[in-house]
Amino acid sequence: MKIFGVENNKLKHMKKISIFILAIVSIVALSSCEKDQKFPEDLPIETAKVNSVTALFTYLDASTTVNTVFTRSAITNVVVTLKDGTKLYEGNINDDFTIDFDVTEKQFLDNHDGAYLDLYYELSIKNTTKTFKFDKWIKRNCAISPVLGNKKFPFKVYEQSSLVDKIYYSVVTNGTKLDKVTAQYKIGEDGDYKDFSTAFSSTQINDSLLVKGSDAYWSANDEVFVKFIAIAGTRTDVSEVSFVVAKNTIAKATAMDLLPKLSLTDLKGYSLKDKEEVLIASNSCHIRYTGDITNVNTPQEITALNGIKFVELTGDYKNESSIVTLKNIYEAGVAGAITSIVNPLIGQTYVTYFTDKVGTDDVNFVGVLTITGRNISDNPEANHIAFDYAVSKYNLVK
Repeated sequence: MKIFGVENNKLKHMKKISIFILAIVSIVALSSCEKDQKFPEDLPIETAKVNSVTALFTYLDASTTVNTVFTRSAITNVVVTLKDGTKLYEGNINDDFTIDFDVTEKQFLDNHDGAYLDLYYELSIKNTTKTFKFDKWIKRNCAISPVLGNKKFPFKVYEQSSLVDKIYYSVVTNGTKLDKVTAQYKIGEDGDYKDFSTAFSSTQINDSLLVKGSDAYWSANDEVFVKFIAIAGTRTDVSEVSFVVAKNTIAKATAMDLLPKLSLTDLKGYSLKDKEEVLIASNSCHIRYTGDITNVNTPQEITALNGIKFVELTGDYKNESSIVTLKNIYEAGVAGAITSIVNPLIGQTYVTYFTDKVGTDDVNFVGVLTITGRNISDNPEANHIAFDYAVSKYNLVK
């Protein structure tokens, strides 16, 4: 009896172990099955893998062909349906291990979620009664894609500049013929779209829209939105790009010193175009020092020559960098402009606008002069007027 009792206990213990092992096997099998259901690309049957599901479907297309590629032909049957139950495909895969089926625009619109369309696959596999279900999605894409400039010609629109920039676009469809592409613009997100003064229209699938800072539509710091509309029959597709009109800023200033000796002894002044010493008698001399170096009570002056005039900048305009704004300030104040700056004070800032020769051409310039130092003493050699001066060409459209 004792021996039987021991054996009986052993049997009970073995049963517990068997049940425990069976439970582990069941759990593993269940986990494996759940993983296969969720991740069909990792099916335990190696020959049933799905490699890719692809389709080109744009907003100009009426339909598209969906292509599914499998690794091997261990699949005995494939069924593909939509959310509403519509069957798109049923059968085996072909010798290329692919299946193709069509999706129409109506099917897409009736079944899609956002911009995506879910496709529900059910695979029957050789040597098993199980089926593996999973879903893939395709997206309906924009047919037209605009791009600002390119690597060779980066896009940068400057205020009032006559330089031409390009917004390129490309149209790609699934065989649908493009009728035309048009474009409109608006200023700011809340603006209303308007036609360009010369309406844009092209029948090319690859083309570009020309824009310039001097176009009358926009000003510095404007955020400009450009909308391209691709049309094919009754279908349209729209894509938008935006850019900010950059300030046309004046060049970096150079520190300069106007010495009494330079003008009174050496008979030289400065060219405001080239920022260099030139003879006072030269047509390119724009400023000179005026004063009596033997008398400290004599006013010191920066005297303008050859048509140069100065308009003082005040307030926030003392830090203005836009040559367009600076020119506008000059023109607004030119009636009261001065031709000499008498006893200049540190911090005073002036703008000038003038025309000078570059080679044989007449070129316009905007210059800004800021007083940075001034010294009057009994030592004539120490007397001077120091200033920072910046100048840029103004080859812009008014």
